[in-house]
Amino acid sequence: TILKPLNVHHKKLFNRYPELELLKSNLCTLCPDDHFIFGHLKNFKNQNDDIEEDIRIWNEKIKNRN
Repeated sequence: TILKPLNVHHKKLFNRYPELELLKSNLCTLCPDDHFIFGHLKNFKNQNDDIEEDIRIWNEKIKNRN
């Protein structure tokens, strides 16, 4: 199906930064595939420190596609 439930991604992993777990500025919404690929670089133990920039870049690419 086209529609999938969305995931809430913690930009800074909550197991490393528990004080940031519920801060809105530490959260973003991703589809399950993007959560795994972009949010965690294909390993849930990883944290993508560039997630905000990656989101900006890909949103711009999608916005400007033909």
